[in-house]
Amino acid sequence: MDQDSFPRIKSQEDIAAIKIQKAYRGYLVRNGSNPLKAWRRLKMYMYSQAVKRQGASTLKYVQTMARVQSQAQTRKIRIAEVNEALRQQLHQKRINKLNNSKSSERSGWDLSPKSKEQVEESLRRKKEAVERREKVLAYSHTHQQTWRKNLKKTKGADWEWNRSASRQSPPFKVVAQPARSQSKVAVLSTKSVKAWSPMSKPGPTPMVSGKKRVQNTGALVGSAKKRVAVSGSPSSVGKKSLGRTNTNTKR
Repeated sequence: MDQDSFPRIKSQEDIAAIKIQKAYRGYLVRNGSNPLKAWRRLKMYMYSQAVKRQGASTLKYVQTMARVQSQAQTRKIRIAEVNEALRQQLHQKRINKLNNSKSSERSGWDLSPKSKEQVEESLRRKKEAVERREKVLAYSHTHQQTWRKNLKKTKGADWEWNRSASRQSPPFKVVAQPARSQSKVAVLSTKSVKAWSPMSKPGPTPMVSGKKRVQNTGALVGSAKKRVAVSGSPSSVGKKSLGRTNTNTKR
């Protein structure tokens, strides 16, 4: 019989080598499967709904940012153009103003051919016009000052008159009349009327209490009744006068 037909007895070295090879092959398999698992996990995550929503929002945000940046850039360019146009316009205005001032200075000189007498006459007229203008200004200034002083004086006089008039007594007085004049109860005294001119201003009326006013009115009514009682009623007086006239006519 051949020796190969019999099973070979493995030694301990062979068994150890087999174990080492088995562990190494398992390690290689595990290292190779991990990238595959990671790829599968990434692929699932990429095709999920959350990732789709996040990608759409990010894309929209990027679009809005790009639009805002473009608008800001265009606005910046437009403002720069406007500022440049304004600067050029101001520069042109300054140049025109400078040219106008130069032309006015040149035009200020009288380049027309004139004689010495004509030039002296024109200078004399200008000098007279300036002097006349200064005189008019001085006169107006002095006239204005005098007017202000008079105005202040009149204001002070009015204030003094008001102060003195407030201390005066009223010019109206109640005077008792005889029984002959029954229609008038009180008249103005001639002295008070003469003393009180129509151009002067009336002073303030004195303050009288309510009781004093009632007493004065009562006294006036009582005096009127006494006069009527002494001289008779107005109707009787009228009848007597009519009777006298009738008798006179009959005679």
